[in-house]
Amino acid sequence: MTFEDHEIKQQVSIGTKLVLIGGILFVISFTVHASQAGLGFEEQSLLSLVIMVSVPIWVIGGVCLGVAADNWLVIRGRDTRH
Repeated sequence: MTFEDHEIKQQVSIGTKLVLIGGILFVISFTVHASQAGLGFEEQSLLSLVIMVSVPIWVIGGVCLGVAADNWLVIRGRDTRH
């Protein structure tokens, strides 16, 4: 395994983890926020904060996956040219 392949694997691993964590946090907090109308102000504020924090985590994970895909395409394109 080359250094570039190892770097791509790490980017995919980190990106996948961030997308999963951000997505799970978003879905759980949004579902609880929408279904529990009787929550107090503090609980609703906390859930809103979790929703706001989960979206950038999700986006950063998506960017990591995009960078990994771009690197993979560049490496594969370099390998096929002669």
